[in-house]
Amino acid sequence: MGSHNRNRINRRAFLRLMGTTAGVVAGQALLPATTRAAWIETPQQSMRIGVIVPESAMAPTFGPSLVSGLQQGLAQPTAPAWSLDVRQYGYRQHNALKAAEALLETGVNLIVGAMSFDLVRQLTPHLEAHRTPLIISDVGAIMPRRRHTSPFILRNSLGHWRAAWALGQWAAAHVGRRALIATSFYDSGYDTIYAFSSGFKQAGGTEPELIVTDHPTGGSPDLAAVVMATKPDVIFAAANGRRAAEFARMYHNLGPSNRIPLLVSPFFADEAWHADERATIPGMLSAHSWSPELTPQLSMPGAIAALGYDTGLLIASAAGSARKADLAVALTNTTVRGVRGTHRFNHEHLEFETPIYLREERNSFESPINTIIADLTALAANPLAAPTGVRSGWQNAYLVA
Repeated sequence: MGSHNRNRINRRAFLRLMGTTAGVVAGQALLPATTRAAWIETPQQSMRIGVIVPESAMAPTFGPSLVSGLQQGLAQPTAPAWSLDVRQYGYRQHNALKAAEALLETGVNLIVGAMSFDLVRQLTPHLEAHRTPLIISDVGAIMPRRRHTSPFILRNSLGHWRAAWALGQWAAAHVGRRALIATSFYDSGYDTIYAFSSGFKQAGGTEPELIVTDHPTGGSPDLAAVVMATKPDVIFAAANGRRAAEFARMYHNLGPSNRIPLLVSPFFADEAWHADERATIPGMLSAHSWSPELTPQLSMPGAIAALGYDTGLLIASAAGSARKADLAVALTNTTVRGVRGTHRFNHEHLEFETPIYLREERNSFESPINTIIADLTALAANPLAAPTGVRSGWQNAYLVA
């Protein structure tokens, strides 16, 4: 993580990026306090939204991008007037939980948080006592478990586990029956690996081989030797930033005769990475709920801004006709057409689901770009049971480190 510290955004830099010098981001024209409070009893008035974002050394624009998209999504003609109270928490999840508790005490009407889906259940009694919904807006690398059951904890994510599940099914059906999964140690702690492997076997593939490319106790395996030994039909690489760039160099060194078709996780080749951390392999495929061509109108580009926009749009639609006490229910009954496609609430998983697209990295005049080539939404809709037993993973939300 040390190499990423130069990109860290502190509170002052965050506020400068967001164009404000206070912890509260004003949305639309704020009404007098007496009128704002009336939204609790009547629709079409003013609401206060708490926002909890990380200070991520790995992805320093995560917070500003989410807030920027949220502001744009909320700016709908039918939405009540609103304001944002933005809290940063570093990357430790207990600080995120404390920030949520503090926001609840201020009387916010709703909280949007980029937080651990697994740990946030600890907030259930506080949310239910205040009858205040929390929308987790994260990458979606962790599958819902049965313990995620509160009607006041909802999720609108980038759907990474669903994308990996769909991509695994597609790969076995269209590329080959033998797969090699090459994951960074960091990415190995999330459910995307399980989801891809499960999808691959669901569609007739054999049990994939698995290597960890940068295990802290074992160093990096020789990719060429592993490919020669396992003879896979396809490689699925899960990594991000510098680790993805390092894998890309290993892949290029395989030589033309040994270059197996390459599938990658969504942030493996995300356009937001710095040039020295951008993994560029024209022709590689990924599955994601977002593509650059879907969001040309957003002031801050990228998947996180798109996630923020769609979350804001869901809130604007639900709040336009709901009282505070009914907001959680109104959200679950809301269907909107966001920048990533139609959002529908899955009552079993307590999360909104969006289309999943197959993307190909293609060269453009400026830089390589991920372009949609197929729709994998039907595959993503197939039921997948959550893994049983102890999960290998981390408490942090993905990219929050």
